[in-house]
Amino acid sequence: MIKIFDRYLIRIFVRSFLICFSSLVGLYVVIDAFTKLDEFSELADGIGSLLATMGKFYMYRVCLFFDRLAGIITTISAMFAFSWIQRTNELMPLLAAGVPTRRIIAPVLVAAMTVSALAMANQELVIPRIAKELLRSADDNSKRSLMAHPAHDMRGILFVGTRSYRKDRRVAPVSVTFEPDLMGSLIDLRAREAVFIPAGERGSTGGWILRGVQPADVPTREGVLERIADDEYFLHTTITFDQTIRRESWFAYFSTPTLLEEIQRPGNPSRNEMEVLLHYRFTRPIATLTLLFLGLPFVLSGNDRRMISLVGVSLVISVGFQFFSLTCHRMGSLGYLEPPLAAWLPVFVFGTLAVALYDMVKS
Repeated sequence: MIKIFDRYLIRIFVRSFLICFSSLVGLYVVIDAFTKLDEFSELADGIGSLLATMGKFYMYRVCLFFDRLAGIITTISAMFAFSWIQRTNELMPLLAAGVPTRRIIAPVLVAAMTVSALAMANQELVIPRIAKELLRSADDNSKRSLMAHPAHDMRGILFVGTRSYRKDRRVAPVSVTFEPDLMGSLIDLRAREAVFIPAGERGSTGGWILRGVQPADVPTREGVLERIADDEYFLHTTITFDQTIRRESWFAYFSTPTLLEEIQRPGNPSRNEMEVLLHYRFTRPIATLTLLFLGLPFVLSGNDRRMISLVGVSLVISVGFQFFSLTCHRMGSLGYLEPPLAAWLPVFVFGTLAVALYDMVKS
């Protein structure tokens, strides 16, 4: 009998999760597509091409949406399942038969952890493979220029551009600064444009062709900056074109091993943010359980059987937890909190609250 009830409860959970997830994704796609319709139209030749372009763009973002909201939707779905059996008086007979509360909630906890495991697999295996597509904006195409972002390599070269052009891997105009340890003195040069040459192409070790370089008498060094023509130089660097078009928090699409490697890179300007993200990934499964046990006392206390009220309470709890987590992560990124504390503090605070409230659960 209890196994039949387990399957029944899991069906309610899965149905609630799918409905909630598809509804939120659909709402996001409709609103976002409407605001980006002009950008998509520039890439398409007709209605069929437009739909295909939009479909491809949002297909990749479903994975990102799942990564961002799996925890909240899991909590809401679990609370809906428990509030449903509370509302239909299906919980009382089980308790009267001597089935403990922890046994009743076990299948939903297993389902919630399964979703958490899928979210981790999505984060480690799927998102890193499609990171380039996720980093593209709706207007990111060969017909438009993109804002260029500063890039820095381990040897002490700072590469700052204004606009990037994906079609010919070009950045214009460009400012390049060399640290004194690399060239003997602080050198700052400017170029009309820079064209990226990948390693192996034209026999190159990888770097940039700088054109229209000023000043004209820039000192050179083999393996760093070499003169090609009167105002052309070749810059040897590990900075790639993709680095110049990376958006904020680009490292969030890395797998955990890659993120660890990036954190250990000397001179990393985003080290704090990366460390906070790394510790946050370790706390995700615990955070999901914390949210569930925070909502259980309100749903299974027996004091209120109104489904809208019960699910509403769980939603408020989830939003409060997420808001506190984002605040701590931001403080960790800015250096006000140590990265481990910034990631673990929400779990400690709300976990303690969940333990204190658990006595409200009817057993």
